[in-house]
Amino acid sequence: MTGGALTERQARGLFIFGALLGLGFLMIIAWVNFEARMFYPADLFTPGRKRIRLRSLRCPLVVARDETAKVQFTVTNPLNRPIRRIVRFSVAHRHVLLVDQERIILDLGPRETRRVVRDIAPDKGVYGGWMLLVSVYVARTPPLDPALNDCGTLVMPVRGIPGWVLVALWNGLAIGLMAVGWWKAGPQDRGFRTAVALQYSAGLLALLLFHGWVVAAIVSGLALFGLLLQGLQRLEGTSTTAI
Repeated sequence: MTGGALTERQARGLFIFGALLGLGFLMIIAWVNFEARMFYPADLFTPGRKRIRLRSLRCPLVVARDETAKVQFTVTNPLNRPIRRIVRFSVAHRHVLLVDQERIILDLGPRETRRVVRDIAPDKGVYGGWMLLVSVYVARTPPLDPALNDCGTLVMPVRGIPGWVLVALWNGLAIGLMAVGWWKAGPQDRGFRTAVALQYSAGLLALLLFHGWVVAAIVSGLALFGLLLQGLQRLEGTSTTAI
């Protein structure tokens, strides 16, 4: 190495570390939301019950240990007459078997949409305080079918830094390391690194824009599998050369 320039081996290491950092973020957030999905499985898997997804439900991806999570969703009356909608707002408390529930009654006028916001303290976290798990169920109001959704938030063991800053720092570092590793890649590696970076980008965008944690989990799993395969191929090539 001359003049402080990166070697190909160092560039490869930076790219792999950045990829693991970024893909690890996607997998962790997907795991938290999967735990939230299992929070009230009866609402999802009971046969014969028609329901729709409450797509307006939003939880922050990450909060600090001293930060309140702001959970919000909207309930709409699409009819031309007033209706009453009853909402069950549930938060897992300390352990998934302990649940705090709130019954919310919304009297909606014709074509009215109401936004509901609730603040969840970080001490409500389960599994040692690492996750906030929320489930929202809007009961059936004829002719409207019931609606439900769930979301989870990762609680980071830091204080004084907002969750959105932690997300930006985490992924900014991952992107920076991958960018340096990609820029210094040789011709034989650039195509593979481009594919991994694109998979990570697709998963991150799906998570940030559409709360698509399932998509994030799938693309990050594929990218991690590709990294594993490439590592095994390099080990096999090194062994063959040594022989």
